Amino acid sequence: MKNLELIENLRENLPPSIAGIGYGSGIFYQKGYSKAEKPDKDVILIVENLHSFLTEDYQMHPEHFYKGAEKKYGKLEAKDASWFYNKIGCLKFEHEDSKIKLLIVEKDALLYDLFTWQHFNLAGRLSKPIIYDSMPKQIDEAIKENRTNILIVSLLMANKEELTREELYKIISSLSYNGDIRMVTDFEKKTKALDIVDGSFEMFEEIYGDNPLLTYDGDKIINPYPVEYIKRLPSDFYQDFADKINSSKFKWLSEEEKKTEIQKIISDIFFRKNLVNSLCLLYSCEKTLGVKTAIKHALTKKIKAKVKTRK
Repeated sequence: MKNLELIENLRENLPPSIAGIGYGSGIFYQKGYSKAEKPDKDVILIVENLHSFLTEDYQMHPEHFYKGAEKKYGKLEAKDASWFYNKIGCLKFEHEDSKIKLLIVEKDALLYDLFTWQHFNLAGRLSKPIIYDSMPKQIDEAIKENRTNILIVSLLMANKEELTREELYKIISSLSYNGDIRMVTDFEKKTKALDIVDGSFEMFEEIYGDNPLLTYDGDKIINPYPVEYIKRLPSDFYQDFADKINSSKFKWLSEEEKKTEIQKIISDIFFRKNLVNSLCLLYSCEKTLGVKTAIKHALTKKIKAKVKTRK
């Protein structure tokens, strides 16, 4: 069964959802995996209400949950500081001979993340190649807008006059891994971002290659260094960024020093966001996966990462 057909079939066997998105090494070829290996199929399901989805799925497929999960995900409706992470849940199970790693997210939380980058949870994932089933126009447009914003910060991160397509796409791919707890603790391969680009270069070309921001000189991209577009970036990111560049220290720097400092500021912002997000997501998913499953998955990833690195 092809990946898109798998997602369509999966949605038919689960409670109602707005759309299904496939991404990651189980959907697209990724360097470092042998033909015998079958990575999990990463799927995002967009739903109206997470708690309703989980409650109905528990009734339909109790085997998707660990024992006692219904007592924990029942707390997801609490209105507290974890608003965003109360609207995201995780499930792991087998479907049609494939191992599914399902991330369920409410529509309003998805759009919030794309438009603000407060958490950079879905915004980072959706900057890379995806396939999807039944995508509403509002969400499709938000994903495209997010990718243009990703391109802007990636060009600023490059901090060089010319760069290759591969260099640009590697920066784009690495934004969501900078600070991720899996990277910080070596639970994931250090070459992950590059491996994604190597395996899906043509799809990165389709996503970013024709963007009006890019000018080419043969095989090279002439970096427009789009500082003037900073104000259009998502609100939470821009506010954090503006606080740094409006400091007296920044104003005294030379133009070249400012470019280097901007590169550092962007990197630091994403590091903090990704670190916090990866920890909060682990807590959110523990409510449905259970601690043992989460730890087991993490250790498996760590072992694979070390083996692949030695190769």
